[in-house]
This record gives sequence, C-alpha cells and structure tokens, in this order.
Amino acid sequence: TRQYNAKCGAGGGSHLGSGGFGAKFDSAEVTACTVPGGIYDENLPAGLLPTQGSSGGGCGIWPLCSSSKQLATPSRPSTAGGLIFVASRGTLTLDGDVTMEADGFAGTHVRTPSQYMIWTASGGGAGGQIFLWASSVSPGDGLGVRVLQAQGGDIGCTQPDGEGAGAIGGAGGGGLFG
Repeated sequence: TRQYNAKCGAGGGSHLGSGGFGAKFDSAEVTACTVPGGIYDENLPAGLLPTQGSSGGGCGIWPLCSSSKQLATPSRPSTAGGLIFVASRGTLTLDGDVTMEADGFAGTHVRTPSQYMIWTASGGGAGGQIFLWASSVSPGDGLGVRVLQAQGGDIGCTQPDGEGAGAIGGAGGGGLFG
C-alpha cells in the first residue's frame, strides 16, 4: 500500500521492477516522502510467465482514490501498461512497420474537490508485458521501423504553490519483454 501524505506525490506503479518514490519539493530541495508499490512476480521458476498484471501508480489523495474523476478520464493517467501476447507455430516474422507498446501512462496532478484545494501528483503506471511465443523471430525484409516497448509511465508533477512548494509523483517501473 502507498502512504498518504498531503502535499506529497504518490509512488509509481511496480511489477517486476520498482516504481519511483513520490516526493515533495520547495525552493531549496526535493524530498522523497512516499514509497512505490512493492515488486512482485520477480522470483518465478524458469519457464513460467508472470501471473499478475502491472500496477497503476498511486493516486496521491487517499480518500479519493476509488472515485477520482481526474484519474478516470479518457487519457487514463497513472494506468499500467497492458499485456500483448503473440504466438506462432513456427517463425514469427516482423515485416514492415511493426509497433507493439505496453507502456504505462504518466502520472498527473490531482486535487481535492474541497474548499481546501490540496494539490498533489499521482504516480506513473508500471510498464506492461510483451510476450512473443514462437520457435524463432525474424525481422523479415529488414525494411520498416519496429518498436517493441513496455516502459513505465513518466512522473506527475504539480506547479509550485505561492511558497514555491509542490509534489512529484514517482515514475512507473519498467515492463517485461520476453
């Protein structure tokens, strides 16, 4: 579980790699103040695939996590990357332009809907998983661009307040490609 701390960014999402710490800043320094979600599925026996999906970043305002309209938008801030699974009985050929992305989404600034207007930052979602299951993988004709990535989502950040203070949500941990 992620710690709640007003004016402190939330931790980033994790899976096989750890997300980043949430932090707060002022005009003089940046201080880590929340932890990312814990790593899991890291000690799997050889040949076994992960059993759980990646986690999203923390929302930053504990009482509002389940109902935050700011995190339930079409841009889906703080969401973890998904799962891409491609199987072939023989050779899997990646011909022409091929893009497979299971990236986590960046964190964003969030605020309480109360009179106090507390701003903080959600953490980035962890990168997802890409699995290619085949006897071999071929680049095909060698023409075109091939993008295969499962990156963690970027940090979320607030603007400094009148006193120069703000919050930074941790980045999401990297995903898995196998």
